[in-house]
Amino acid sequence: MNQGSNIESRQPQKAPTIAVNWDCCAEHLEVLNALTGKQNGNLESRVCKRNFFRKFANLASILNSITEINSKDLSECSYAEVKAFSSSYQESKNALISAFQKESSHQVDKEVTAPDNF
Repeated sequence: MNQGSNIESRQPQKAPTIAVNWDCCAEHLEVLNALTGKQNGNLESRVCKRNFFRKFANLASILNSITEINSKDLSECSYAEVKAFSSSYQESKNALISAFQKESSHQVDKEVTAPDNF
């Protein structure tokens, strides 16, 4: 919900201190500290970027014919480097940024001209 339309502002002291996730293959729930995103003992979450990247690299090595980069190169690359190599990712990201900037500029125009309408 838009913060501007909500009478009550966000009150972090009322927010839960834990987050829980699960999947159909796991035998247990994963309970995380909601502030750090880590499990007790500073263990990584199964839904962190690093683990998703590992899964992606494994999948890309199996399906290397449909990825834009050589799966052998993945083991030597960082997450940021793989994103930089992907032209479809970069095109999508740039289109999203452009759409946000366009919407933002329209929003600024509306705010600037709104007082003139009164």
